[in-house]
Amino acid sequence: MFELTTDRLILRPIRHEDAKDVERVIFDDPEVVKGLAHDGSDPKVRRTHSANWSSFGPDGNKDFWEECKIGLYVITDRSGNLAPASEFMGVTGVYLEKESDKWTGELFYALGSAYHGKGIMSEACDSVVSHFKSIPDAGSLYAVYWQILNPASGNILNKLGFDRDGTHLLLDEYDEETANGIRNFELWRLSNSSKDKKAVITEEVATKLGHLEFEGISSKPENLSDIRNSIADEKLAKELLEKVESALEIGRNTPGFAMMRLHV
Repeated sequence: MFELTTDRLILRPIRHEDAKDVERVIFDDPEVVKGLAHDGSDPKVRRTHSANWSSFGPDGNKDFWEECKIGLYVITDRSGNLAPASEFMGVTGVYLEKESDKWTGELFYALGSAYHGKGIMSEACDSVVSHFKSIPDAGSLYAVYWQILNPASGNILNKLGFDRDGTHLLLDEYDEETANGIRNFELWRLSNSSKDKKAVITEEVATKLGHLEFEGISSKPENLSDIRNSIADEKLAKELLEKVESALEIGRNTPGFAMMRLHV
């Protein structure tokens, strides 16, 4: 019941028991968390996020699923070519509420990094959006993504027929504690990165911190100091200083998320 299928995938409603897989595949992987708006640096926080997401299924919100017949799904392989049968690959779905007798809300998705680059998320989201369009009183969906750091999400949304609808600042959606958690995660990610990836991750982190600087979460001197300390190699930090300053400026000049919207 409530299951969706595509040529290659089975999307089943998420369950409470999926929490460990959500944590393992999504929140324990910095490459996935960097595209979200969460703190993945603290194991306790990761477990909390995972339990939260896993409550958006019929066993956590039965009345909503009975009324709307859509929500958050686990992505698994149907074809046998992508992953072992029933293996948790990621999630996609919608968070909805009724506004003026229409269902409106957010399209959301996260895919394990082992499955990136195979068109899985485009296929899964297409199925969810098609199903959303079929429900009674379907209104509109929005989605947001880090426009500089996660252009792949923009490509997915364009393919689904979403149109650009301005910019959505982080503090329009989340509180300052969440924003600081994102900053902590980025610095933690840099501190724990391998030497061969340090330069690339430094630029990514500086861009994100530039976004947060624009919103008053931190200052340029704080960011420069914290990035230098997180690199933990004074020689490399000096070599990367020009790139760090450039990335911080890019982040400040392109704040927030790109907002995309689809009207049924």
